[in-house]
Amino acid sequence: MEVRIRKDMSTSSLTVREGTEKDLNAINDIYNHYVLHTCTTFDYETWDHRKRFDWYQKILGCPDYSLLVAESEGHVVGFAYNGAFRERKAYDISSELSIYTSNRHSVKGTGSALMEALLKKSPRVRNPSTLFSRDTSQPPFRRYS
Repeated sequence: MEVRIRKDMSTSSLTVREGTEKDLNAINDIYNHYVLHTCTTFDYETWDHRKRFDWYQKILGCPDYSLLVAESEGHVVGFAYNGAFRERKAYDISSELSIYTSNRHSVKGTGSALMEALLKKSPRVRNPSTLFSRDTSQPPFRRYS
């Protein structure tokens, strides 16, 4: 699945596509910025490549889960995924959805494009029990329902 979004003539196009193992370093760079500079991840330590690879394998191992990345001018500028909300069986009908955008490459609409693509791709995130939260230091994205 690949979605191309042209914002306007003065900005480059944004491509949303399936994430691959080759994207894990860029994903870690984006995520670790939030670990070090915000409280949004609830992590206290940055992720190394091994931890990110194990995370990636869990997503690949479940057909209901997805990993998408947004690219602009050949750079990964954001990623979105859905995965287990909780490990308990009763939560199997739910999904946690997360979106992170790069602090180094500002492409307006990246979060919204990732959200829209993930909602189209992943039936589990359409479940009414899906919860959303966001970093309030960032501008809001559109509400999806």
